[in-house]
Amino acid sequence: MGPTEGAAVAYNWSSNWGEPGAVFALLPWLGIALLLMLKPNRHLGAWLIWLPLVALISLQTVLRSNLEFLPTELLDILLGFSSALALGLAAVWLAAGSFGRRYRFVTFAAMFGVLAGYSICACVIQQGWESGGLQMVQQILLLGLGVLVVSIAVSLTGLLCRGGYHPFAVCLWLILLIPATWLVVTVPFMLIAVAASGGRAPWLQLSIAVFLMAGICFVTLTPFMVLSFANSFHRERLKAILHLRIEAPAVLEPSPTAEAVGGRPNS
Repeated sequence: MGPTEGAAVAYNWSSNWGEPGAVFALLPWLGIALLLMLKPNRHLGAWLIWLPLVALISLQTVLRSNLEFLPTELLDILLGFSSALALGLAAVWLAAGSFGRRYRFVTFAAMFGVLAGYSICACVIQQGWESGGLQMVQQILLLGLGVLVVSIAVSLTGLLCRGGYHPFAVCLWLILLIPATWLVVTVPFMLIAVAASGGRAPWLQLSIAVFLMAGICFVTLTPFMVLSFANSFHRERLKAILHLRIEAPAVLEPSPTAEAVGGRPNS
């Protein structure tokens, strides 16, 4: 049969699950599952929060396979931005049950804190093992601006819709306010670009970048809005985020005839 022993061969077993990035990338998703265990979220409707996340992941998969002409680094930054923002929005929706309705600023601060904290942590955890230091700083800065834009736009939408909850009006104001807020928060960067270029700033490129980021923010927010329009549990969470008052059910007043019949003494 021949010799049973030969020269020793070294073989290194490798597994993606053994790498730190593959394991830690699951932590933001585990955090969403833990938020579902909180008492305010012990409702069957709360678990529908996975639907927007799955929809956005599917969309990103399609985009990644059809946008191969874009630089890989740019595509990773944009899709990573959307993924981290989506996880932050899911955390906001699940935490909105504890948002106070007394002061609008408190609601804004709570939303911004949860969205910023969870989104940035998700970004660092999911991409920190693969990204260099400068690229990570750029991603965090971009994500921080996106979080600020979404928080301001949503809060202003709630202020403008304080007269009542109307899904069409909510969507319309978000479409207008998200790009407008991006323009406002990027003004300092535009001024720096103008000063650095001697008054010849690349206005076309800056405008495209602003509206691109506004589009990504709106597309990322849209599945959560659709879920809230369709499901009563998440509709109340959206009202809490928008700081809209809960309308009390109408009380039917008794008619004069009913009062007369009810007030007639027994013979």
